[in-house]
Amino acid sequence: RLVQSPKNVLEKQWAQEVLKKDAEGEGFEEDEEFSYYDFLNVMLGRKRFKVSIFLYDISNGVAAKWSWLLLGQHMPGIWHSGIVVEWPNRSAEFWFGGSLFESAPG
Repeated sequence: RLVQSPKNVLEKQWAQEVLKKDAEGEGFEEDEEFSYYDFLNVMLGRKRFKVSIFLYDISNGVAAKWSWLLLGQHMPGIWHSGIVVEWPNRSAEFWFGGSLFESAPG
């Protein structure tokens, strides 16, 4: 239920949209909670997207075989990590290598 106000402000329109989607079954899952921070994100027009962390052994297993000989200690891999964001129309991987880079995932 929205409080009646004389102005049809943007925040009120967003709240009406959220309530309409929830009534149509497009809203939140039954076990999902809608926190105050979720509410603020909706009011600010922010959307929720899937975010994953990708971890790669950039040596493709070579470090596990040869690291003892080359470095004097066993290393299971030489690791690279990236954060992948999946938007509706594309996906991107963000990683740090002296500065922030963006590339296709994988």
